[in-house]
Amino acid sequence: MTRVEEVPAERGLVVARPQRGFRVRELSVEDIVGLTESRVKIESVALRLAIERGDVRWETQIVAAHHLLERTPLVDDNGKYREQWAVRHRDFHQALTAGCNNARLQEIVLGLRAGAEWYRRWWWALATDRRRDLAAEHRQLMDLTLARDANAAIEVLAFHIKRAPDQLIAYAHVHGLDDLNDPPWQAD
Repeated sequence: MTRVEEVPAERGLVVARPQRGFRVRELSVEDIVGLTESRVKIESVALRLAIERGDVRWETQIVAAHHLLERTPLVDDNGKYREQWAVRHRDFHQALTAGCNNARLQEIVLGLRAGAEWYRRWWWALATDRRRDLAAEHRQLMDLTLARDANAAIEVLAFHIKRAPDQLIAYAHVHGLDDLNDPPWQAD
């Protein structure tokens, strides 16, 4: 029997409907609230364990992943979000929690982060506040993690995870949106 490659449903990107197949998960305020809460709680546990258990190889992976992220522009010359940055961002966050040495926990963290990527892209498309210093946030996360300051690292991680969703939720409320499936610029 041939093993089927991982289905996006396992990462929460599509939803199975009995007798009807699959559909893309709808983006909603309710979902982003639950997803963000889950990410903060679970990634905090993973980061705390990584700080307790991580070794010098783990530290080296964090430094290398941060270096690649820091050297990759977030946007291209036209202001368009760069896919390579998204990959480097994912790799950096994965490196932070990899030291937890718990494969099941890492799977959950990766699945939640994959679900959050849709919302991160929406935030990028809708954000008017481009003053956020993501490079400084990532450097602070790296520095606190390598310093083994779990409480401070988790505080920064929680702020980092919640900032874009909070802004996206505020946007939805201001514009009377319960779901985020139809971009406002398509309503014209």
